[in-house]
Amino acid sequence: MIDNKARNYSLSILNKIKEQRLSNWQLEESWPESKIDPAINCILRWLWTLYDDDSEIIMIDVLTNEDRKIFDRCCEFLGTDIEFNTLTLTDKEEAEFRKEWGKEWRCDCSSPNDNYWPFPNKT
Repeated sequence: MIDNKARNYSLSILNKIKEQRLSNWQLEESWPESKIDPAINCILRWLWTLYDDDSEIIMIDVLTNEDRKIFDRCCEFLGTDIEFNTLTLTDKEEAEFRKEWGKEWRCDCSSPNDNYWPFPNKT
């Protein structure tokens, strides 16, 4: 499901990051939550991977070229009415994951490790 209000607000935050007007600590304080749109939470989880929680930084300064491509796609995605894909595991995969990692799989995010994430496909 799509949460247009949360997407619009998230996009405004990403635009502040682009303009070098938002630090990682400000990001954490201002990012919205959405119980209906997994894109909101998953994009935030990806953003969290870009910095160290111990120091305040200007977010845009830490983006590599590859990170910037994903960041730009996130901005574009948040302006759409496209559903966000979630990754679900089979029962066997879930059991293997739990055995190896000792916890349950969080099935609300797909991987940002492709050439079109957070979009569901290249088109």
